Amino acid sequence: VKELVIAAIVMISRNVEAASAWVKGLNTTEPGKEVEKGKEAFRGPEIMGKKIGIIGVGSIGSRMAKACSDLGMDVLGYDPYLLPARKKELRAYLNFTNDVDEIYKTCDYITLHVPATPQTKNMICEETLAQMKEGVRILNLARADLVNATDLKKALKEKKVATYVTDFPTDETAGVEGIIAIPHLGASTIE
Repeated sequence: VKELVIAAIVMISRNVEAASAWVKGLNTTEPGKEVEKGKEAFRGPEIMGKKIGIIGVGSIGSRMAKACSDLGMDVLGYDPYLLPARKKELRAYLNFTNDVDEIYKTCDYITLHVPATPQTKNMICEETLAQMKEGVRILNLARADLVNATDLKKALKEKKVATYVTDFPTDETAGVEGIIAIPHLGASTIE
């Protein structure tokens, strides 16, 4: 799952999916010239120096923290159930907050790594989306129920959310502009 999240972070930052589709659609005998003229439309931000919020710093979230830190990201974690000794171990890779709203308000990227419970259902909703930075990128490779699809689609339309990546496509999210839906590949490896 960690590898897929890292791939998704890079992919959405650099608009890889849209850029690749554009190149496939070129009707020219000299694609090199067209590429040089059109690549500007797909410019995206570097991830180095950006702030990522990890909600749920258990097995996957802690690995995400290390990988994101190694990539030069500023990592902020939230996990009210993590033992103090484990938090102390992880401080080499991230800072912790006791207030999830700090992640919503300050992060350029937010990745969810929590179970689906009554408390986490629709945790990403109109109220939490309103707190987020303009152009935030949200990654949910944990559970579909964590995000209110109706509120998310509205935020995408208003450009509050730049991109949403989910490993749990639903009728509400599959095929929607701004949503990259992956067919539950997080744990689908040869190993």
